[in-house]
Amino acid sequence: MTRRRRRRRSSSPAVLLVAIVAAASFFWPELKERLPELEEIAGTAPTHEAGGSKSASAGLLTCHVTSVYDGDGPIHCAEGPKIRLSAIAAREMDGSCRPGHPCPTASAGEAKRALERLALGQTLRCEQNGTSYDRVTAWCWRPDGVQLNCAMVEGGYAARWERYDVDGRLCGRPPAA
Repeated sequence: MTRRRRRRRSSSPAVLLVAIVAAASFFWPELKERLPELEEIAGTAPTHEAGGSKSASAGLLTCHVTSVYDGDGPIHCAEGPKIRLSAIAAREMDGSCRPGHPCPTASAGEAKRALERLALGQTLRCEQNGTSYDRVTAWCWRPDGVQLNCAMVEGGYAARWERYDVDGRLCGRPPAA
């Protein structure tokens, strides 16, 4: 009696990848429609990208500024959060502007230095209105009442991003204490 040995076939990574891509392309239209709902359920909805301030995530923060990455943030706070200034866009540090983003004329270096002059060493009062890429998005004021978001636009270092200023908060008053 001859016994045949069965060879166990292992799925090649390429075959598995093709199957995943095929399944994703088949289900993507339905998932794309439900993405905001799924993000909300999971608690990962990017409220900043979704168009502005959601009261559920709104809150006041104090930020002792330790460093600044570029002209619209992140601003690093001693308290831990990283803040991106709401409703403005500055050039990326490589000098480019991302597709679909407003593009100011000031260079990335000029914008970063301007935000450093405005914020470094300051204790900011910030009103959170969402999140973007694991950063808090917020309207931020210095103790003297200067809104950083507004100062960056008025100085020409950043461009107003109308899509995220639906409430007209850019250059607005600080929240009541």
